[in-house]
Amino acid sequence: MIFQLRQYDIHPGKMSAWLDVFEAHIRPVHERLGMPILGAWQALDTNTFIWIRGFETEAAIDVLEAAYFDSPERKALGDLPQQLIVKMTITRLTDYAWSGN
Repeated sequence: MIFQLRQYDIHPGKMSAWLDVFEAHIRPVHERLGMPILGAWQALDTNTFIWIRGFETEAAIDVLEAAYFDSPERKALGDLPQQLIVKMTITRLTDYAWSGN
């Protein structure tokens, strides 16, 4: 499985607006498309929002992201999500085998 750890720095004073967009628009489209959001967190001491998405394969990322950006729901948002985000960092992760040594 491939994971994306997504860290967004949100414009000061805009976290509430971001959370509204995320919960009302972004999360539902992800769920509808089969792109699970495995967790989401708001940092207590910064304007940072962190979330993790999971994908079965690396190839699935491009397919599902294309479907997301092509969805009528996402198109209706226009550039609203980007207006709320100062900086976006995406880290790709996978499981590892720990030997315990």
